[in-house]
Amino acid sequence: SSSSSSSSSSSSSSSNTTTHTNNSVPCPPTISTTINASNVESSNNLSSDDCYHFISYIPFNGKIYELDGLKKGPILLGDCDDSNWVEKIQPHIQNRMDRYSKSEIRFNLMAVVGNKKKFYNDQLLKLNNIFKQNKEISSEEQLKFEQQKKELELKLIKEEEKCNQWKIESIRRKHNYVPFILAMLR
Repeated sequence: SSSSSSSSSSSSSSSNTTTHTNNSVPCPPTISTTINASNVESSNNLSSDDCYHFISYIPFNGKIYELDGLKKGPILLGDCDDSNWVEKIQPHIQNRMDRYSKSEIRFNLMAVVGNKKKFYNDQLLKLNNIFKQNKEISSEEQLKFEQQKKELELKLIKEEEKCNQWKIESIRRKHNYVPFILAMLR
């Protein structure tokens, strides 16, 4: 696409850093890194060090782009708007998964979303402001308000618990267990 050829040298440097970082996750030694020519596009020029990488799909200015860590720049996939880009990208994702499914079954599909705690807090503030502005509220509306408020508060509590659990899991993943294991084996 024409957008990938018009990138500046500073974005090229940034892109090279991102590509290097993106592709720096080595394959575990137990996983075969054999790459069949029928499974990989020849333009990728993959080596065994390129086992894991990320591919992102984003809507930008009414277009859908694929950002592949092994490609030189963004790939224009088509037109979209904010309401339909997810539906339009599904066939591209499915085609990519189908292409590699015969030799590789490990795929992760992730979505980047906004902070849910902030979203629920904002919703709770809006709800409180609406309630404060309306001085003539029926008991039925007040009951509905209280129910919505409790639901949002419960969602906030669940998000807080989830974040705390993630912190614990992150600490466990980063901890060096080697000294403990060596001590246990002695």
